[in-house]
Amino acid sequence: MENGASNSYIIRPNFKNKFRVALVKDVIHSTLQEELSGKNYDPQQVTSWTKGITDTIKLRLKELNFDRYKIIVQVVIGEQRGQGV
Repeated sequence: MENGASNSYIIRPNFKNKFRVALVKDVIHSTLQEELSGKNYDPQQVTSWTKGITDTIKLRLKELNFDRYKIIVQVVIGEQRGQGV
């Protein structure tokens, strides 16, 4: 490597772009409050609710510009009939 090229790969993100768990939790909680407040469980609607919530959370997290992270969002909605979760 006599041409003066140095290693240009980055192993970890810089400090300002580190993954901030508290910020992500706030986004998740606010999205769930907005999307599910005032709704009762309806098995016919659950599929569209989960898809909408997933897309909204993913979009809001991408707006936070976390470099070098792959964002995966999984939403599960189930009915609770007095049994423990």
